Amino acid sequence: MSSGDAFEAGEPPAKSRQDGLEPGPPPARPRMSEAGDDDLGDEDLRRPIGKQRRSGAVTAVGVIAIVLGCFVLMGAICMPLTPMFMKSTVDFVEKANPNDPNLPKLKQAVADLPVLYFYVMAGVEFLRAVGLVGGGIGVVRRLNAARLLVIALAVVGVLLVLVGLVAGIAMNTIKFDDPGSMIGGICGTAFSIILNVGFAIMALFVLLNRKNAAEFRS
Repeated sequence: MSSGDAFEAGEPPAKSRQDGLEPGPPPARPRMSEAGDDDLGDEDLRRPIGKQRRSGAVTAVGVIAIVLGCFVLMGAICMPLTPMFMKSTVDFVEKANPNDPNLPKLKQAVADLPVLYFYVMAGVEFLRAVGLVGGGIGVVRRLNAARLLVIALAVVGVLLVLVGLVAGIAMNTIKFDDPGSMIGGICGTAFSIILNVGFAIMALFVLLNRKNAAEFRS
């Protein structure tokens, strides 16, 4: 019986099949989540749930904090030796040229050095160095307490740059009428600014970022 005869007999014609699929509406496409799964790469999709992507900038701040802490530690060790080094320099100049007209001024400058200041600053810098090294390790491990510590020490570093500059002028180690002293003071201050102020800007910009702060745990 043909399909026409079956239709006339009251029977609907048999539905044809193509490639084993029945005709009908196409299957619904899977809906994308509101989190934007279509924007994620293959690496993100393969990453286990709960394991967040770690920012390279945060890790860089932690590593730089460790390196800066090592530099600060070396400075803290050498700082108490500054008066002794300056006295040895004056003694060498006196032996090499006893008639140097600047010798009395050098001796007076060494005699006026506040030795206590160097010891106090050495202690402060030692504590800051230990905090930077420990805080840097904690930042790499994403500890929130370490993040706050590095932020605080970055601000302290900027304040210490200002203290050092004022102390240098007050102790007459930076003399505006002496070109050599001016050049030395400018170079030392510039180096300190690059290390401390530059690190502070980077640390505050990266560690205070809300997205980066979400990586840290208490």
